[in-house]
Amino acid sequence: MEEIDLCWRLQRMGYRIRLVPSSTVYHVGGATLQRGNPFKTFLNFRNNLLLLYKNLPSRGRARTLCYRMILDGISAFRFLFQGAFKDFWAVVRAHWAFYGMKSSYRGIKNKNKYPENDVIVAGIYPGSIVVDFFLKSKQKFSDLDFKNRDDEQL
Repeated sequence: MEEIDLCWRLQRMGYRIRLVPSSTVYHVGGATLQRGNPFKTFLNFRNNLLLLYKNLPSRGRARTLCYRMILDGISAFRFLFQGAFKDFWAVVRAHWAFYGMKSSYRGIKNKNKYPENDVIVAGIYPGSIVVDFFLKSKQKFSDLDFKNRDDEQL
């Protein structure tokens, strides 16, 4: 998630993200915390909320975070009904931690002279991946429809 945060902030500052298609990237995902670890669940939910809070422009941030709270609530209750009580509690704790940390990010947001409007950040899906996955059965990245997609900026 850190690479998403970095690329998002760089684009908001006016930089372009470039890539080398012939490169090989070696990455061991989840090497520190295994899948199913409630602490990993906590970190994923909390850090994603922080990512959105730090990078979304003021206009629309509250709406997106509200939508995210609803989806996180659905996820939490899914954990609960599956008997994954520690994961349920991890989602609840992640939200508490996020709201406790928000005030410390306000000053950082004000120092980062990001333009609030008219910054096109490449690579952000214009729809809802959740809706597309569960209701439209789009299960691969290539199934997603990026409207106004500019491959030059990706």
